[in-house]
Amino acid sequence: LPLICCVDRYLYTASASDSRSLIIVVVQMSCPKIVLWGLPSSLENIASKAFVSNLLISLARLHSESDKDKWRRTVVQFLENNLSGIASSNIRSGMLDMWRDWDFSEGISESLFNALFHPGLSEIVIESEGGAAWARGYENTKNSASMLKVVREYVESGSRMSARKFHFVGYEFRTGYTEDVLDELVGMKGQHSLLRLGTWDGLKDLSLTNFDWTWTHLGSNCSSGPGEYYTRMRTFFSNLGQTLPSLVSLEITHSWILRDDPYFWIFIRDPTKHFREYLHPEMWLDGRLGWETKKRFLPRVALPNKNRVRGCQMNLKDVLNTQVELNPVANTLQNFSIHGSTERIGLLPAIYLWCKDLRRLDLPDFNILDDIHEAFLEHYWRGVCLPSLKLISKYRKETKLSTAAIEHPNSALMRKLWISCGETLPDTDRVQFILNVLKEGAPFLRELYIGVNARFAHGADDVLEISQLNVQQLLCFTHLTKLELENVTVDSCLQVLRHLGDQLYSVILTNMYINMCTILNLLPTVTELTLRNTRVCLCDDEEEVVLEFSGNPKPQTRLQKLVVDFTVPLHMVEFIFQGLPNLQHLSLGHGKHRYSHVGSIAGLTPPIWSRILSTCNLNGLVNLRISVLYQPGLHPDSQVSILDYEDIAELFNRMPALQEALIHRRDYVRYGDSPTFPRLEETYGTSRDSRMINYADF
Repeated sequence: LPLICCVDRYLYTASASDSRSLIIVVVQMSCPKIVLWGLPSSLENIASKAFVSNLLISLARLHSESDKDKWRRTVVQFLENNLSGIASSNIRSGMLDMWRDWDFSEGISESLFNALFHPGLSEIVIESEGGAAWARGYENTKNSASMLKVVREYVESGSRMSARKFHFVGYEFRTGYTEDVLDELVGMKGQHSLLRLGTWDGLKDLSLTNFDWTWTHLGSNCSSGPGEYYTRMRTFFSNLGQTLPSLVSLEITHSWILRDDPYFWIFIRDPTKHFREYLHPEMWLDGRLGWETKKRFLPRVALPNKNRVRGCQMNLKDVLNTQVELNPVANTLQNFSIHGSTERIGLLPAIYLWCKDLRRLDLPDFNILDDIHEAFLEHYWRGVCLPSLKLISKYRKETKLSTAAIEHPNSALMRKLWISCGETLPDTDRVQFILNVLKEGAPFLRELYIGVNARFAHGADDVLEISQLNVQQLLCFTHLTKLELENVTVDSCLQVLRHLGDQLYSVILTNMYINMCTILNLLPTVTELTLRNTRVCLCDDEEEVVLEFSGNPKPQTRLQKLVVDFTVPLHMVEFIFQGLPNLQHLSLGHGKHRYSHVGSIAGLTPPIWSRILSTCNLNGLVNLRISVLYQPGLHPDSQVSILDYEDIAELFNRMPALQEALIHRRDYVRYGDSPTFPRLEETYGTSRDSRMINYADF
């Protein structure tokens, strides 16, 4: 039935040239086994949509849990009989993509996922509802615990998971399902955790966020609760470090109760053995060590400038000086992100020391200076790795850190950040000092930000200057390929680009008004170039300027992405459309233009636009964004709010690879095989002709 439906629908939109594909499908239908795939790929997509739609129709008729369970077993058996090999993984992944995009009523989403899930999937993504759904009450919240239960059933049956990516996003608030989620992930008392040895050997990307809400109620049971809870979590984090030999990227939520304890178990084989000189091993194992009256544990590592509690805490120096046996994850991990870390984590330098291949340690919610009125985490969180690099330089010469930021280095906040980490910043030449720290601790740096965030700049004094000595220091980073400069003096910027331009592939310049022709000539190897303009959003009085483009730009054959958040001159657009043949993404003008009377291209009129299109050489352009094409008043035909259908069709015809376009305040998406007929995405199930533009948004 699904394939018959799909063939009927495909016949409705098929042309004569597609007859061979239809014959192939008919021949396959005559075989004993139904095969849910076809040529071209659009036919496979339609077949999958039809199949999922029929599943939803049959599922909507069921009300009891026993009927739904029987329905699930039937669907699982049907898919097992009719899908195999790579087709099974690809088609199931496509169906689950639809499952994520579509909205379902209560209970439907979980049942559909449970029926389509298979251990052969390359990606597993489970997202729990929160926010408004939580406000409506527990009974209408998606039960993500039931989805984890299906995954656990396969794990306990001995199935090997083929997933390279496993992301679980928990609830934003405590709901009726949060305890069940923790039980399925961690395992109830006497059960194994979901991360079992030999099951996830190929997993490279793991994300577990908002999965533990025990901190909201653990304090009500202080007699047995902490010890049992600690033992379960200790086993879980230890399994995470020991059972994932291929893990490259890890994202977890910082535990409010356990503090820094999980990181010991993730990265070290047996922490109680290595640190028995400082902490009692039996008390550490059973969760008696460091339990506070505040219903949380003391951090295992005492914070800088704080007295440690003997028998319950260690100094960071003792941790760094101890030789430990590491878990497999410490040898493979390259990207580590800790969410919800709204307190200082004294163990951070040790993580850099243990994970020898770590490229990025990200703390997006890091907020340790919230007692200072003018401090927001955006001021300093990107620079939190710098004091750690300075500290561990005494223990190991270098790290594999690939990204760093020198943000607002001369501010008082940055000085307080370093002091809070037990290090100090000099009063002068701070850029020079920090670059020396990076040179010693992160010689393989690939991405670097230098500047002052415009949101926290308060005048001309907040414009950063990069000296000639700083430029010579930057030349030591031979692996540097991506550079971002913000609110840096123009002379400093040009000096940096003049010396480093030959090695840079990606450059972002923010709030710097520089001749675009000069920039292109200084960056012969650049593939991505962005000129950001954030001041126009932060200050309503900021004057709109037309970017300068004067001189003779050299031929550019490598540039693939160009973003310019300024109003651009007409002759610059003519150069781009003819002289940058390998562009794939192009954005001209600021997004704010959509709500103003300012055009993104100065002086552009409909006749000039037609002439530019007629000589267009952007045959590989995939994405185009020009917020406001015409400025009213320059030409009688410029006074338009929406472009005509013929104008859009001509644009897509002149750019054969174009898939998406934001032109003159409206979004357009190509649909179908013919490049002449772009249109907005249609909702599945409508009868709109596929060869017409959707005017619903107009």
